[in-house]
Amino acid sequence: MALLDMLKNRNQKAEPVSVESSKPECYICRRSEEDIAGLTAAMTEEADVKIRLLRDKIGSKKDEVVQYYQSMVDQLAGNEYLEFKIETIKTDIPQFGKKIPNVNEIIQKSRSDSETVSAVVERLKESIDQISMDPAYDISQDHPEIQEACDGIRSLEHEKQAIADALKIRSRVLHPAQGGQVTVHLCGICSGLLEGSAET
Repeated sequence: MALLDMLKNRNQKAEPVSVESSKPECYICRRSEEDIAGLTAAMTEEADVKIRLLRDKIGSKKDEVVQYYQSMVDQLAGNEYLEFKIETIKTDIPQFGKKIPNVNEIIQKSRSDSETVSAVVERLKESIDQISMDPAYDISQDHPEIQEACDGIRSLEHEKQAIADALKIRSRVLHPAQGGQVTVHLCGICSGLLEGSAET
């Protein structure tokens, strides 16, 4: 209970810190919200580094996909079989594979057997534009490694939020040993110390 007693005897004439203060600080350690923000940043620095690495990984994979799609489009430019339907190609994939570059990919990316090769190519062009122009464009459905990286980022963001919540300055009502009560602002660190002191 020593910490609670300290709150009572620290300054007999001082009023408890108002919970309405626009810039609260911890009643015990005097850390301000800016101090807590700096401490939070230091404690989450490792998570930030991991998040940057994962985002770089996603960016690199997207660049790789764009280059691959573009190579498919370039190889099919002017191909005499562009207007052939997927259902026709499926009748003799080995033979059409000699005449249509990346024929298996074209079949895989088709949405129906009635589509033509040119329709698939146009969709590849759209994907290239979307991936290149929109950083948030999601291609994880076709690329599990990107989904894994996204899951990792979400987990790290939750970890960062948990740290921020744990350190945050909050108002608390305390009951010193001499009686009465006092309402103060406490950071997560001092609040934890108080709880530990009360248990011993």
